[in-house]
Amino acid sequence: MTHLLNTHTYDGKLDGDFIKYIQNVSTSADEIITCGNEFLKRITEPTAQKYLTSIIEGVNTASNYDPSNNIRAENILYLLYQFIDNKDCLETLETQLIDMATGACPQGRTHRLFQVLMAYKIFD
Repeated sequence: MTHLLNTHTYDGKLDGDFIKYIQNVSTSADEIITCGNEFLKRITEPTAQKYLTSIIEGVNTASNYDPSNNIRAENILYLLYQFIDNKDCLETLETQLIDMATGACPQGRTHRLFQVLMAYKIFD
């Protein structure tokens, strides 16, 4: 039996260095879209591709902005790009993108991507 976690459990509760790191991403929308498109070349599962495309198309829109935690899905995607050659990370990302079928609201997008980043990023 699969247990699906309600991503809204974390609304307004993500803080600290992880969140500050994400909030301080400074890059252009074009760069984020380029990174997203590189992920699209490697993510092969259709549902995952669908939700990744929605994040890419949602750059700088409300659909990617989680106001409860003041973070953007595309910023997390951009930070994940450093792991694009990590097969395990790509598989984890694909799984989380597929899970967005249960909720692709801004919090669903940010919280699922955040979980992937936490699994692979070491913060100082």
